[in-house]
Amino acid sequence: MGKKQKITVQKFLTKIKCARIKAITSIIIAIIEFIIANGIGQSIQKKAQNKYISDNVVVTNDNNSGDIKSVEDLVKEYNNMINNTNKDDNTNKNDNLNKNDNSNININNSEVKIIFGSGESLPNEVTIENNGISNSKSSFEATTIVGKDLTGKTYIAKDLVGKKLILIYDIVDGKKVYFWGKYNENYHWEGECITNSFNNDGTFFGACKSNFDDGNRLDYTSLYQEDDAEWIYTKRKVDGNINRGISKTYYCDSLEIKPFVDAEVTVDDLKDPEYYLEISKFQLKKYYSGDTSNGRYNDNTGNAYEVIYDNDGFIKTLYVGGFLNGFFDDDTNLAWDIAYSERMGEYLYHKGRFKNGHGLDTDETEIVDKQQINEILKDKNFECELKWK
Repeated sequence: MGKKQKITVQKFLTKIKCARIKAITSIIIAIIEFIIANGIGQSIQKKAQNKYISDNVVVTNDNNSGDIKSVEDLVKEYNNMINNTNKDDNTNKNDNLNKNDNSNININNSEVKIIFGSGESLPNEVTIENNGISNSKSSFEATTIVGKDLTGKTYIAKDLVGKKLILIYDIVDGKKVYFWGKYNENYHWEGECITNSFNNDGTFFGACKSNFDDGNRLDYTSLYQEDDAEWIYTKRKVDGNINRGISKTYYCDSLEIKPFVDAEVTVDDLKDPEYYLEISKFQLKKYYSGDTSNGRYNDNTGNAYEVIYDNDGFIKTLYVGGFLNGFFDDDTNLAWDIAYSERMGEYLYHKGRFKNGHGLDTDETEIVDKQQINEILKDKNFECELKWK
């Protein structure tokens, strides 16, 4: 504004009527309340809390100073606060960006990718998906050469204590293993460890996820190829030399191809067993609930059971009782099974002794219909689907 246009507040108040004074006063109050509502800083807010209007000035009760400030001064202060606030916002945004960038860098730096020539430095207990070993300790010592990263740098075991590692190595049968995990200061596996294994043609062979406490396996979930089209899925908790949980046998003839190359593999590329179950067409063939030991079904509690399905998902056999080395085996006379006879087109129920996978005393066998089957199954819990013909 030019000098002629500039009018002091005092002259302005002498030229207008009381009604206009009130109107302008209301506008000033609205501006100050807007400043407070938008949180422009504690100093302005503190001053505004005790404001009052006097003829031609805005008076603020400031404990730090008794200054009486004009509207023009207050507006200038407001603009300065806005500018400072914007600067602070930009500074905070930049700080946050820098923090995020540094965080990502730290995460990447904590991942050490090792290329193995062979699996000699790792025990088979960790490299093979179908193991039932409860105690797995690495064969590393402090000066053991673990391997080289992509830059050619060689690492010894003590360099990598507590670090999450991606280990890539071959095993004797031509499979390639990708291991994600860490070992502790005792050179024992610690925490969650994941392996993905692939055949030499790049097709998927198996995946395993385990949790370790100072080399002791607490639990594991695994999926691996048993035969050409037969797959075994297990989910178990470890209790000494016994593994408690479930095992499922699947049929699947379509194999996934490894979706990455060694030089570019990341943690996200290494999947848990459930991932492969979801993306492939696995057909359930058998379901076992009970204990295992020495890599076989071994359970004498009387509570174990196995369900065997036909190609259409109907039950061929339901057995409840003891197991020995993978076979039905029980001499308590309390075990029983319901099996479908293709020759008779009926389900047969047998309760009594079992040996080597077969029922003895077959003269006790009787034909049962669905109503009788439901009566037998009453008050019994099964965690798998029971679909009768």
